[in-house]
Order: sequence, then C-alpha cells, then structure tokens
Amino acid sequence: MILSIIIRGGGLFLNLFFSIYLSRAFSVIDVGEYFYILSLMMLITCVSSYGLDNAIIRDAARGVRTNYKLIGLFILILAVALSVILLSVLFDYKNGVQLCLAIVFYTLIKLYISFEKGSFRLNNAIVFESILPSITLFFITFFFSVPIISAVPISFFIIMILAFVQFKIRKCELPLLTIKNKGIGLVDIIRGNSSFFIIAFFNVIMMQLDTIMLAGLSNQEAVANYNLSIRFANVASVVLVFVNSYVGPRFSNLYSREKHADLKIIFRKSVFFCLVFSFVFFISIVFLSDYIGMLYSSDYTVSSLLIILSIGSSISLAFGPVATYLTMTKLEDKHRNTVVIALLVNCLSNFILIPIYGAEGAAISTIISILVKNILGVYYMQEYPRS
Repeated sequence: MILSIIIRGGGLFLNLFFSIYLSRAFSVIDVGEYFYILSLMMLITCVSSYGLDNAIIRDAARGVRTNYKLIGLFILILAVALSVILLSVLFDYKNGVQLCLAIVFYTLIKLYISFEKGSFRLNNAIVFESILPSITLFFITFFFSVPIISAVPISFFIIMILAFVQFKIRKCELPLLTIKNKGIGLVDIIRGNSSFFIIAFFNVIMMQLDTIMLAGLSNQEAVANYNLSIRFANVASVVLVFVNSYVGPRFSNLYSREKHADLKIIFRKSVFFCLVFSFVFFISIVFLSDYIGMLYSSDYTVSSLLIILSIGSSISLAFGPVATYLTMTKLEDKHRNTVVIALLVNCLSNFILIPIYGAEGAAISTIISILVKNILGVYYMQEYPRS
C-alpha cells in the first residue's frame, strides 16, 4: 500500500514536471495541439478497446480464465481499422499519421495495464500508466530534439514493447483465488461487454469533451491553458484513481463472494479518506495558485483556471469511488445513465459558456457535470442497495 502511494506520487510529480517543461520548451500552439491529439487518442482507443479493459480487470480479479491472445488480436484489428478511417477523414490534418500510430500503440498498452490491475499488480500498472509516458516523452524531446507531436507515437511504441515483454513473462501468474471458472472466449466477452463499453466510452467523452470543444469553439491557446491548469487540479483526481484501482478488484471479488458487509465497510472507509483529502487539497490550491502559475512560462495564464478546476476535482474526490462501486456490483447500467446524463449536461453548458468565457467556461461546465454525475450515482446506490 505504502509503495503504491510512493509510486503514484512519483508519477504525479513527473506529470507536473513534464507540464511545466512543456510550457517552457514549446509554443502555446504546439502545447495546445499536443493536448488536442491526446484527447482524440483517448477517445478513439476507448472505442477500439470496446470496454474490454474494464472487463479484464473484473475477470482477472475473479480468477476467470480469459483468452488474452484473442482479445489482443481483436483490439489490434479494431484499432488499426479505426486509425485508417480516422486518417482518411483527417487526410488534410498535418498530424493525422502521428495520431493514428499513437492510437494503435496505446490501445494495446491499455490492455496490458488492465491485466496488471486485475491481477493485483497495481504498482506495475501505475508505472506503465502514469510514469513511463512522461519519462519517454521528456527524453525523446529533450535529448533528441524531436517535436512534441512526433514524439507521442514514438513514446507509446517504446512503452508497448516493454508491456509486451512483461506480459509474455507474467501471463501465467494470475493470482490463486477461491473462485474457479471455466475459460471464456472472445465472443462471450464481447456479447456481455456492451455495458462496460458504453460506460467507458461516455466516461472518456466526458473527460476529453472540454479539450475537443475548446479546440472547435475557441483556440489552441485556450486548450493549452486549460490542460496545463487541469494537470495541477487533477492531483485530487489522481488520488481518486488510486483509490479506484485499489478498491475496484476488491469490490468485484467481495461482491462475487456475496460478502456485502465487507464491501460496504471498504466503501465507507474509502469515502472518508477521499473527503478529508479533498478538503486539504482545495485549501492548498487556493493559497498556492499564484505561486503555481509562476512555474509556467509567462505566455500562459493558469491561476484563475486552476482554482475553478480544483473545485470540480475536490467535489469529484469528496464523493469517493461511487462509479467503481456501481460498475463492480453489476449496476453498470445505472452508472451508464449517470455518465450519459452528465455528458449531455456538459456538452450543453460547453456550447453556452465556451464562446463567452473560453477556457473558464469549460472549467465551469466541468464542475456542473461532476455534480450531476455523482449525485445521480449516490441516488442509484441508495435506490439499489447491495445487501
């Protein structure tokens, strides 16, 4: 547990350092374009993985024998197909090739990260998810003077090779659990995975919508300022990601063994931890926002954005792992409803606020959608108790 916190903290520090490095090494336009490509990549890889990353976490935690080779082949084919389609649509987009290559590489990386999370090797998953991208991008751009956009697919290719090597070594190391299930095939997984896919797809859209809409309704400068600000604001979100990664497999395992009392105890403890940290985090950001803004190049304005975005991150953290609880206790359809409704609210508020307030409007929209999503999630937990 302590080691996981240290590794997650190291990943957080590296991401913050890398965001500062970006602001000082590249122009506002290049940084905005970089974040725009990442948002598109996250969106397309969610489609190409068909939500199978979440299914792998669930099944590996329960001891279900899954044909990972077939899953990997299916994901690769879908990622390549989507990349070709995207490239044909964006044929006049100067960074289309880099984007498509990144999509293919990152899709397979997600598969491996999910396998590690479900196998309770959280530390290794954190390294591949949060640490290696910043390290590889920094070395490629700093030591080899590669443009940041061109460095993205190179970085993910290196990480994909490392993931492939470790997967070949560890594929037979699934933990021994009390549950014994017969093996299931790819077709069975796909048929039963629609809820996971819909949830994952709309979650990713909601996370990336602000950046994509800012690029369309405002400019790359607004995209850059928004994403640099949210890197610090997402310190709270990183804590929630850690909590979800820790409790997710345990929720699934306890629910499948019908230990509902233990499940509720873990949930309540995690909520208390999240609530305390969210309060400390927000107070810290309010007092330190001006100093944080000074870390970036003078071409960027992030202080006011940081305070607004930290409100949303604090609210999200204060509610705790509500989404993970719903997903891992077979209430995926209810969680899907919360995500879809929050996404519609976010989209509508973005259309209204971004043309008027720019990046600040997108930040306010984020707060509104976070409130809607979590309040609905708590409602469904109360309406459909697991006991």
